[in-house]
Amino acid sequence: MSNIIEVIEEDHEEILKRLKELEEAISGGAISEEDINYFLDFDENVIRPHHEKEKNILFPKLLEAYPFAQEEGIDDALLEYKIKDHYIDKIREAIEVEENALLKKSIPFVIGLLRDRIHKEKHYICFNR
Repeated sequence: MSNIIEVIEEDHEEILKRLKELEEAISGGAISEEDINYFLDFDENVIRPHHEKEKNILFPKLLEAYPFAQEEGIDDALLEYKIKDHYIDKIREAIEVEENALLKKSIPFVIGLLRDRIHKEKHYICFNR
């Protein structure tokens, strides 16, 4: 199981680095079309594949090794993935109707959600080895 944990940890480092870059880009208050496209591309090409690795490889191995100890943490992760996906849908809708206020709220919310999720996984689910 240590190989998949190493892959997940490497993904987490890359995700946190890119979240910080994105946060810095939008910190001035205005969110450019380039920032939004970067964020959506980041979700599609980095976050979603990462979550698929966790759902399809890591979580089943954790449940096999620790059937009851991990279940609640995994359920929380899956719920947070759904919340993130909901906000990504809202961001796409906001782009279509040019609702900048929703973009200014939603993107930082998703950044915080992802950062918190990584923290929980690192400290509570499986990485405190």
